[in-house]
Amino acid sequence: MWPDLATECGFTLITVTESSVLSRLTDSVGVVSGAGVEDQLAAAFRQIAPTGADVAAVGSVPEHRLAVAVVRAGASEYFALPSDMELFRSWLCDGAARLKNRVSRTEFAKREEAKYRFEEILGGSSALRSTLEQASRIIPGAEEECETLRRMLADVGGDR
Repeated sequence: MWPDLATECGFTLITVTESSVLSRLTDSVGVVSGAGVEDQLAAAFRQIAPTGADVAAVGSVPEHRLAVAVVRAGASEYFALPSDMELFRSWLCDGAARLKNRVSRTEFAKREEAKYRFEEILGGSSALRSTLEQASRIIPGAEEECETLRRMLADVGGDR
């Protein structure tokens, strides 16, 4: 089941025996399977240091108290299989799409940066930095774009 599901969603399946290994993974989606030992899932998630990656818990017990305990311990979601299989499949495929989009955006930004050499256009102007700061507070969703420009300005260094 796991290899087929990973392939269907566009992932490479990597199997580990210790949940703490997931603390080192980036740009990935993790799954901790606790079928038969669901009572140990919350403890397993407490061993995983937060990385920003989505990690779901999978078990066979459709019990809301278990789901709450596991999510409070750090799981992104809890899926009780087989009844939640379609939800789980959808979650995995959505995670793959989010990762692919993030990589595409990063690659696009690098290509555009190299193509237009923004550092020579923007310089390190204090006025520009101030304007970017104001825009990030006023325009919804602009925080990420303004942060990218701030990093580019920091790379150039100094005021001009």
